[in-house]
Amino acid sequence: MNPALTQKYNPPHLCKIKVGSKSAKGFPQGLDHFIAFVGEKGSASAKVFFNKAYSGTKPKDITIVFISEPEELIRHKLSRYKGQREVCGSLDEYDDQAFDKDVNSIVKCPCKLFDRDNPQSPCKELFSMRFYIPAAGLLGLWSFETHSAISIANIRGAFWFARKKFGTACGIPFKMSVTKNAGIKNGKPTSYPVVSMTIDLEPSQSKKMEGKGKQELVAIAMSKVITSDEHKKIGTKPTENQEEDEVNL
Repeated sequence: MNPALTQKYNPPHLCKIKVGSKSAKGFPQGLDHFIAFVGEKGSASAKVFFNKAYSGTKPKDITIVFISEPEELIRHKLSRYKGQREVCGSLDEYDDQAFDKDVNSIVKCPCKLFDRDNPQSPCKELFSMRFYIPAAGLLGLWSFETHSAISIANIRGAFWFARKKFGTACGIPFKMSVTKNAGIKNGKPTSYPVVSMTIDLEPSQSKKMEGKGKQELVAIAMSKVITSDEHKKIGTKPTENQEEDEVNL
């Protein structure tokens, strides 16, 4: 596959990849596997391809690829929510300002409401990233969001390690994994999903990829992904009345 294709073709957003859902009673619950979530802007067709790629199982590991440096495809900010509505959010990563909708004004960020060590803090980190899933066989971007400080640190650590080894994180296959960790919430035992990432290469494969340029790395990683023309035949509009529950963990 020619990497120049991705520069000329604006890949659509396909689906969110999630590790959370809602229980039958409507309460948030963490999962020990990944799911494809369609929502309002996702593709029901893409969800079918995701499920087919993982043989209808509940995958605890998926392989993802960034076709440009991750910083171009990620967003890391602070956000405060009321219910499902964001009422305050930092303007950009590492910015010292946020727009507070409650007062309709720009305010200093972070403020006293942010406490990284307090899970109940009303203001939380929000980390989102977009990537390809070669196994799904679609030329389009999947997304993942999390408020988990542990997951955010794990993902950023994987980027750092890839750059140290290959000089780039672009075109490197990463294995994204989810596990359930035990904890205490409101004095009661609980469990929550934690996401981690590692380079998804055997030692012999890793050695062969060292020293290669970004375009060559992307071509290798994306060799199983279909062309944009084939993708257009699939379509990316969600089916009517597609309803799913969304929880970011």
